[in-house]
Amino acid sequence: MDFDNRRIVTSWGKYEETDEGLVKKIRNQYVCCGGDCDRTLSKRFFTDGYVDAWAELRDYFTPTLYLKAVMAFCNELNDPKIQYSEEIFDQEKEILIKAYPYVCRNLTQREVENVRSLAMLPQFLGGLG
Repeated sequence: MDFDNRRIVTSWGKYEETDEGLVKKIRNQYVCCGGDCDRTLSKRFFTDGYVDAWAELRDYFTPTLYLKAVMAFCNELNDPKIQYSEEIFDQEKEILIKAYPYVCRNLTQREVENVRSLAMLPQFLGGLG
C-alpha cells in the first residue's frame, strides 16, 4: 500500500446521559485523505453534538497496531457504556477485513520503529504505553 499521502479513519461520537449514566454513542466512520477532504466531510458530520476522533489508516496495516484495533473493537462491543450504530459496526468490520491480508506478515523496519515510538506514548494519547 502507498501511504505517502496521509489517509485517516474518522469516527463520530458523543456522550449522552442515560438512566445508567454516560453512554458513548458512535454513529459513523469513513476513510479519507487528511487535510481538505477531512475538513469538507467534517462540516457534513459535525452535527447534533457529535465530535470526531481519528486514527491513521496506515496503523490498520501494521500487524501490531491491527491487533490493537481488533481488540479495542471487541472490548468496546462488550462495553455497555459504548453503543455502535449498525452503520459504524459494518464500516469497522469492512476496514478490518480489507486490512487483514496486508497484516499477515512480519513487521517492516519502519513499522518496528513506529511501534517503538507509540510504545513511549500513553494510551490516552493514542500510544501503546
